[in-house]
Amino acid sequence: MKIMFYFFSAIIVIAVQTKGVMVFAQPDSTATQEEMFKMNDEKNRLERGKKVIKQVYGERVTVPENAADIPFWRLMLTSTFAEMWPLEELSIRDKRLILIGSIAATAKVDVLEIQFNAALDKGELDIKQLREIPVILHHYIGLPRTSEVALLVEKLIEERSKE
Repeated sequence: MKIMFYFFSAIIVIAVQTKGVMVFAQPDSTATQEEMFKMNDEKNRLERGKKVIKQVYGERVTVPENAADIPFWRLMLTSTFAEMWPLEELSIRDKRLILIGSIAATAKVDVLEIQFNAALDKGELDIKQLREIPVILHHYIGLPRTSEVALLVEKLIEERSKE
């Protein structure tokens, strides 16, 4: 982390560079430099999280206007979507496949529907690939859980064929 101070006509602006991101903060008389960095960093992460969740889910997930005031949404946006999803070693598609396996193992088919629809909407999976997921899951999470996933897949395929 690199901290630099800039002086603009008696206004001090603090620039902090971390992970290639430059964060600017103008300290006020009531906040310490550390507090200013934390506030500005969280605000930047919140905005980055909002952009990334849109990339991941498109219109399938709507971020509430007051997301910053709702602890769960603030955590999800500033951590999961600002920090984890932007990692570059795995594509969004690859991360989604990991998520699909994890969600299927918990038998949360309603949550899985969001993932499948987003993957189809964004062209990350096609119908043949979607149909193969329950076949693979069957070997790892068992028939009872996978049967619900297979039913969901066929339901989504049927719905999309009517569009």
